[in-house]
Amino acid sequence: MPQHLFGRSSVRVAAFLAAALLPSALHPLYAQRQPNPFNFNPPGARSTAMGGAFVGLADDATAAATNPAGLTTLLYPEVSFEFKTVEYTWNFFEEGATVNQVNMPSFASLVVPVGNLRLAAFRSEVVHLKVADTATESDPELGEFTVDFSEVFKVEDYGAGLALRAAPAVALGVAAGAARFSEVGHFSAFGETESWEGENFKPFASAGVLLRAGTQVTVGAAYHFRPTFEIEEEDPTVDPEEIPIPDSFGAGLSFRPRERLTLAASFTLNRYSELDTDDDDEFAFDDGVDAHVGGEYVLFLGATPLALRAGVQRVASSAEFYEGSDPDLQEDFPEEDPQIGAGLGFGVVLGSRFQVDVAGAATESRTEGVISLVYRFGRH
Repeated sequence: MPQHLFGRSSVRVAAFLAAALLPSALHPLYAQRQPNPFNFNPPGARSTAMGGAFVGLADDATAAATNPAGLTTLLYPEVSFEFKTVEYTWNFFEEGATVNQVNMPSFASLVVPVGNLRLAAFRSEVVHLKVADTATESDPELGEFTVDFSEVFKVEDYGAGLALRAAPAVALGVAAGAARFSEVGHFSAFGETESWEGENFKPFASAGVLLRAGTQVTVGAAYHFRPTFEIEEEDPTVDPEEIPIPDSFGAGLSFRPRERLTLAASFTLNRYSELDTDDDDEFAFDDGVDAHVGGEYVLFLGATPLALRAGVQRVASSAEFYEGSDPDLQEDFPEEDPQIGAGLGFGVVLGSRFQVDVAGAATESRTEGVISLVYRFGRH
């Protein structure tokens, strides 16, 4: 049995499917190209527009969740808020794709400079995923039947960050806190329905460094330690479900060849192999590398700065694949190729304290729109 969207063998879903559906009917639910459910790209409309190339730039409040060392670039207390809408395209059934949309306040933060230190409190969503569909399927032995399922997953980080400039060209930062996992779902077929919900809290942490090479170049890196959640089963004789969220390592640089032009590039190694909670089966996960390239150009409308942004990214698949000898499973669960995505956006500073950034981005199976708001205290 292939594992769950997060790489786990869901006791509830897998057992119900195995009892209800023959393999010939089960394959269309899983086999097809699926979107990456993890939201490991840096938060913020600015980063989204620049293709996620931010770990080496990290010069706004979203650095708390991306590269906490970048918090040292902030000179004034500020609050920030991000709202995001995301559409996922799923191919569960043979007759076509299903589009599920989620709307979410995906990031919020408060950053306060204290001497050489920068203190931050933040909330960031790592996963917010809705998977739902209703379809009529047919099988030579089962005949025609209707399958209805829905599940909503969320992983939210609630944390605090600390950054300091250890030397004129060296900044260090750490962040830590509690990650909350929650899920609600149901699955029904043949007059039977299975429903479930769960919640779990685990610690998370990250650490980063930001180096300045003169006035034009910055280089940054960050590692994110993410938890493995445990969801208790209703049956006390069944072990809790393990739901790993993969660790990741990112590194990148930014280059400012002209005062108004910033270019950035980065890569992220996502440890999707941590999703493989069953080493005994013939299904597996590979670590994936995402690549990001983007740029920003600032022009002035009178005295008002307007930033234009664009970027591209290569997003590795997090999907499970089959490495055994069964030709049908080889066809149904191949190793998926990376997806290529693009982002566009703009930002404007109103007065000297209020900033609005807007962005859109798309890959083959995911589109998103983002708006970010920032208010800076004490800046004139």
